[in-house]
Amino acid sequence: MNIQKIIIRVAILTVCSFLVSYITISLDGDKKSLEVFPFSLAEKYTKSNEFENTDVSVNKKIESTEIKKIQIESVRTDIAIEFGNTDTLSVNLVGYFPQEDKKNLLSVDVTGKEIIIKINEEDNSGFHFFNFINFSSNSQSGKLMVTIPLQVQNLNLSTVSGDINIKGKNYLNLIAKTVSGDLNSVDLKTKEFNFSTVSGDLNLTGAVENLGFKSVSGDLDFKSELNKINLVSKTTSGDTKISFNKLPDLSMHFSSVSGETVIDKKYVTQKPNTKLISESDDDSDDTDNIYKLGTGEGELNVKSVSGDLIIKDF
Repeated sequence: MNIQKIIIRVAILTVCSFLVSYITISLDGDKKSLEVFPFSLAEKYTKSNEFENTDVSVNKKIESTEIKKIQIESVRTDIAIEFGNTDTLSVNLVGYFPQEDKKNLLSVDVTGKEIIIKINEEDNSGFHFFNFINFSSNSQSGKLMVTIPLQVQNLNLSTVSGDINIKGKNYLNLIAKTVSGDLNSVDLKTKEFNFSTVSGDLNLTGAVENLGFKSVSGDLDFKSELNKINLVSKTTSGDTKISFNKLPDLSMHFSSVSGETVIDKKYVTQKPNTKLISESDDDSDDTDNIYKLGTGEGELNVKSVSGDLIIKDF
């Protein structure tokens, strides 16, 4: 083997090792832990030490009693929502965004009674295969904090990989969509909430009357402050876990190929009319069971290929 071939092979192995290390570090850096906010989101996100390299800090406010719907869109930026008690919309974007056009990074457009808030993020992921090699040591890291006016009736949230965090009570209709981002919420009170995702998790605590959850591999963990709820959950492999701080009154329909049903013994012993109404035939490949807990006034429909249904106490 001549010296040229040896040099070429060593160079290829070195580049491949570097690529593997870089991708591993990048993926590990994207993992986010569950955040719970027992304090003001505005206070958390405006701290100077929140981001190491802050180069963007934008604040916008709009006062209007006519705002009824708000739509918020991002790609990788996290979204934090809290509910105000005035007619003022407050938008605060802070973080590090490695792109040249920072002037138009945040747009807030008003159309009639609707406001669209959008973060115009460029593709600065730091790795460009077809442009040979381009590594960036400073990846994007930012958060958008929005205080929702009291009179808003509809809130739509959309992000690809950013996490969504919601704190507070507001009796509105909420729709959220992500690809891999999680949605975490504490002390939430809404009439209707629909969340769809591919691999993101929904971690929710509060009083939600009507909840819709749709995912491929994402899990639902819902701690309900109501004992009568209407919930529809559809997953491929994600689990549906619901906890109650009161004895629930539910009619439950669970359909799955290989998923299991786990019901807290407390509900069975303290609710004498808790029972299995019907179950699948032994020859069936699917599990298709209907349960009744208490009076059965609420309705729970869960469908999954391999995910479990878990009903537990707080």
